[in-house]
Amino acid sequence: SSRAAADAVTALKGGHETAAMEAIVTHMRKDPDWTRVRADARGAILLARASTEAAKVATRFFRDLPSVPPWLRSMLKDEAWYEA
Repeated sequence: SSRAAADAVTALKGGHETAAMEAIVTHMRKDPDWTRVRADARGAILLARASTEAAKVATRFFRDLPSVPPWLRSMLKDEAWYEA
């Protein structure tokens, strides 16, 4: 749930955000199917909102995708950390 995800992000404060994002990205790399909305991508976006350093890792990953699917483009379009 969104509440559980927000609580998990809050629990990571204190320098663990980047390591968590790297783990999420590693997990996302294992699944090449970007045709459907993915919970791991949602988690990465939530974490990127909370941490500038984690956002850098997420931005690098999302920009390196061969193509950004419409659902992901929609999720990222208003994210200041992604546009920066």
